[in-house]
Amino acid sequence: VQQHAETALAVAAEPFLGAVGFGLISLAALFSTGSAINATLFSASRLSTQLATDDFLPRAIARNGGEPVRALLTLGGLTAAFTFFGSLDGITSFASLAFITIFGFVSALAFRERDGSLRTAVVPAVGTLGAAATVVALLWHLYTAEYGVFLTVVGIAVAVVGVELLYFDRRSI
Repeated sequence: VQQHAETALAVAAEPFLGAVGFGLISLAALFSTGSAINATLFSASRLSTQLATDDFLPRAIARNGGEPVRALLTLGGLTAAFTFFGSLDGITSFASLAFITIFGFVSALAFRERDGSLRTAVVPAVGTLGAAATVVALLWHLYTAEYGVFLTVVGIAVAVVGVELLYFDRRSI
């Protein structure tokens, strides 16, 4: 499995079903991956269109006709660029960092906006502190064990924050 991590299932099927088994498992993995990418792109493009409609993203991303074509093409292009210039490890590590950071900010917001009781303070406090510790641990791991991925993640983060700071107006939520 370690030698063939990307194709472990296909390699495992080969002794039982031969080259046909390897081909079938590989084809199934290709369709599964394509389906996941397709679903992610379409749901993200619809979300981007809604955010553009609500003035959180540029209007140029909004729907063209009845479908979010511009958003889909924009996200598809960005995905292709990240895939071509980056690495899968960098992309997934940045996605993990983004998810953990958003979770931490939502937990901090829930802590700040709680009703004042101790019962409603514990869970968001643990979420905030846990997210902060996880971000530090992830970045430390990438820095010490996968320095190239660390540089990719930091580069993407700087680019995203830079676009946010340069483009978007500040409004209180």
